[in-house]
Amino acid sequence: MIENVNVFARVRPLSGEESCLQIELSRIKVNDKAYDLNYVFDESASQEDVFDIVGRPIIDGFIEGINGTIFAYGQTGSGKTYTMLGPDINGVEINKTTDGIIPRADPFFKFSMKCTFLEIYNDEIYDLLRNEDISLKKPAIRVCAGDVENVEEKKVTSYSECMELLKRGIKKRKNAETAMNRESSRSHAILMLSLVTTETNGVNIHHIRTSKLNLVDLGGSESHKHTNNSGIRQQEGSKINQSLSFLVKVIGQIIDRNPHVSFRDSKLTLLLRESLSGNAKTAILYQH
Repeated sequence: MIENVNVFARVRPLSGEESCLQIELSRIKVNDKAYDLNYVFDESASQEDVFDIVGRPIIDGFIEGINGTIFAYGQTGSGKTYTMLGPDINGVEINKTTDGIIPRADPFFKFSMKCTFLEIYNDEIYDLLRNEDISLKKPAIRVCAGDVENVEEKKVTSYSECMELLKRGIKKRKNAETAMNRESSRSHAILMLSLVTTETNGVNIHHIRTSKLNLVDLGGSESHKHTNNSGIRQQEGSKINQSLSFLVKVIGQIIDRNPHVSFRDSKLTLLLRESLSGNAKTAILYQH
């Protein structure tokens, strides 16, 4: 495992059917098969514990000019959205573990940050910050070199402004009841922050750097035989599973230092191209 791609797992309290799962500090064993990870969080881990180990290094790098992406991945109903956002999304009490994204004031640095919140639903990209009726939402035109045309970029100057935009977008995200989860996310959601840092001596500009941070709540992976989904629910699940398989393929190619990485296979990987390659750090948090 290379330094710039780290993989973690967070395990909820186990049921009797899951007694075959064994947890160690950096390893999960399922039956006789072991998976080595960077760190495994058991059921006693708090949101703050997860943030300190998974999130803080990525966010510190982002402020220093290094692109970063944090993924929450797992089966429908495993707790991905809880880990990313906290205990009460609909009640608007977003967990403050992400405070620290906004750089502190500094006389020799000027910061400018913008926020975009996108949803990938059935492999189409939607803008969750656009002021329009949810039922009239239209896909963004296209993705070009990792940039999406015709989306809202909101300037943010404080943690509270960032959270207000996040809460606004969450209300527009597509959810539906499935056999596996009463309110299942039927899409991927990506909060994208772009930071421009200007270094100055108070008079002259010495250096300008840019960085991006993506916080990605992936749609839940599903097995059709366990969900009994049909029609549009089955189509949604198939699209989610397909894009997740493309993402796994791309990350594997990056880890293997493959000269050709298949970013163009899906909208999800194309969107994250810049943040996954080159000057970038990635954390993948598997939620079980």
